[in-house]
Amino acid sequence: MKKEVTKEEVLKLKQQTGKNILVGSPSLIVALTHLDLIDEYQLSVQPIILGSGLPLFKNVKDRVNLKLLKTKTFGCGAVTLYYEPTKK
Repeated sequence: MKKEVTKEEVLKLKQQTGKNILVGSPSLIVALTHLDLIDEYQLSVQPIILGSGLPLFKNVKDRVNLKLLKTKTFGCGAVTLYYEPTKK
């Protein structure tokens, strides 16, 4: 298994025909954020307070401004927020 992702590899994948690339791994999300390769963030908010958990953007040091594209609300009270990064 590879330990590092290169911008060229991801750009090559993005140019292929087919479905979108969906990433759920926090470390891969951070790596792709650093490489400025994420077209859309989908953040789901669950109506539960746990008091602990895995921080999704822990190692992102630079600010990433996001523009809200749409929201989706579910009957259980969960909400998914769709954002695109705005150019700096």
